[in-house]
Amino acid sequence: LPRLAAALLFIPLALLLAPGVRLQAWAALYVLAAASAAAYAMWLVRRDLGVDFRPIWADLGRSMREGWAFAVGGSALKLYADIDKTLLARLSTLEAAGAYSVAYRVADMASLPLNSLLAAAVPRVFRAGEQGVHHAGRYALRLLPLPLAYTAAIGGVLYFIAGWLPWVLGQSFAPAIEALRWLAWLPLISLPRLFLQTTLIGGDRQGLLAAVLGVGAALNILLNLWAIPRWGWQGAVGATYVAEMVMSGILILSISCQFRD
Repeated sequence: LPRLAAALLFIPLALLLAPGVRLQAWAALYVLAAASAAAYAMWLVRRDLGVDFRPIWADLGRSMREGWAFAVGGSALKLYADIDKTLLARLSTLEAAGAYSVAYRVADMASLPLNSLLAAAVPRVFRAGEQGVHHAGRYALRLLPLPLAYTAAIGGVLYFIAGWLPWVLGQSFAPAIEALRWLAWLPLISLPRLFLQTTLIGGDRQGLLAAVLGVGAALNILLNLWAIPRWGWQGAVGATYVAEMVMSGILILSISCQFRD
């Protein structure tokens, strides 16, 4: 909602401002929206849970030990998700980067129901994980059928509606049609990694997860550096799919070892 509000504010401003300052105006509105959302969330936490946000220096070391894995894992995941667009713009063309970015964003939006389901399930996965990562894994498996059906179905939908992109966004986005058809199966390909990732979080294995996500980010960078100069955005799609499958494979092996233990 804050981003939507920023976008709605930007529309009339864009008509009034000179083209040279529109980017700065959008950046300022985006930061303001993010800061407002963060402030509101902190206010709700303080009101409903009575949390005091004053720093407790005595617990700083423990908090850093507990939080480093989340910080590293989150940074690695962000790098993994965004680095291909940057490399595509640098190693290929801006047109290819634009088409790929639009298609990736559409596929990413199609994953929102899946991400919402997993976010809602995290507290229950945590409770199951109190008895070990294998209990967290068993609980996560019970949730799998519906997301599996959804991601398979949405992949087909994205493939067939890709041709509507120019009608919705304008003819300049016609190159994104083929890119979206290539990326239509991203929600399905990323499903195993997302479920295994949730399992490790619930089983208190954030350090292992951070390491796997770091490997995935590094592999994605290397594959993009090799594939983009040869095949453009198609190489970026291939790099993303390979990195997803490698991360899923490592997570499966890791959790299998936890089950044996």
